[in-house]
Amino acid sequence: MESVIAINQQDQVQCRKRRLRENIAGWIIYFMPYISSVVGVAIVFQVLFHPSLGPINQFLINIGIELPPKWLTDIHYSLPSVMIILIWTQIDFNMIIYIAGLQNIPKDLYEAASIDGANAWQKFHNITLPLVSSTSFFLLVGFPIKLGWNPFNRKFKYILLNLQ
Repeated sequence: MESVIAINQQDQVQCRKRRLRENIAGWIIYFMPYISSVVGVAIVFQVLFHPSLGPINQFLINIGIELPPKWLTDIHYSLPSVMIILIWTQIDFNMIIYIAGLQNIPKDLYEAASIDGANAWQKFHNITLPLVSSTSFFLLVGFPIKLGWNPFNRKFKYILLNLQ
């Protein structure tokens, strides 16, 4: 849960800088899990993680790894694979909330910090982080509630059963 929030926070800072709002492809990638059904997500990851024909293993073979891992059947790789799926399917809601939180930060604060000679890290640490702390708290409290206190609820059980 914390990894989803940390990824979202960093992505939102980068998105604000690069103006992802104007980049349609970026929005599609982020919102794909929100507009996709559980079956679609399961099929996509089943294809991606296929032991011999999946694009991930094909890439690993092309760079010289002769025996790429069996992502969903190997005991060492199955949990990280499922974590990737869970993070990707949960990143959309958090992104919307962080966008709203970041849009409420006045740009005057960043301009004043620039005039005072603050670098990017100081702006993030002294302006962005404190002003989105309430948003982060909301997501930390709301995320388990959204999942029904059980990260492997019916939706994720369906994904796990179809990936094997």
